[in-house]
Amino acid sequence: VIVHLIMAWHTGMIFYWFTMDHIHWFRYSGKPDQNDEYQHFHPVISINYHYMFMLLAYPVAMSEAMMVPRLYHVMFGLSEPNTRNAQTGWQVWGFLLLISGIIFIHEQKEANEDAYLYSPHGWDGVFTVGLSFVWVMWSIMLWTLGTSNRFARRSLPWFNMWGLMTYTVAIH
Repeated sequence: VIVHLIMAWHTGMIFYWFTMDHIHWFRYSGKPDQNDEYQHFHPVISINYHYMFMLLAYPVAMSEAMMVPRLYHVMFGLSEPNTRNAQTGWQVWGFLLLISGIIFIHEQKEANEDAYLYSPHGWDGVFTVGLSFVWVMWSIMLWTLGTSNRFARRSLPWFNMWGLMTYTVAIH
């Protein structure tokens, strides 16, 4: 319950944040000229929908996907096949949000002619998308194979560890 309340607050704050259009720092930030003698700042968009989609992908959708087995199956008594469907659905939804965030950052970088991987944030994002792709594809494979498959049962601990590693990098 507490995690869901935090997610609801988090999601509400994201949407509230994007209504603050009247605050100039929200839309624009300084970008210095390449001339070292005279620094002149050009207004460029600094915040875009990239952040909203990324913050909905991991702190909301992927967090819910990680809680599904314990919450839906153990606490609410949902059947195991339905729990697997819910977990895979949340992961796919989170990955689609992640891809949407990547599309928005691509549009912003192209519009401002900025470099893609000039900061650790950019590299962390690329690493997160790569890890997430493997995690979601693995989830779909486990969902397809089902719980009676020997490989699926044996790979589950590795899948869980991969998920924790991906989640840690994403939240970073």
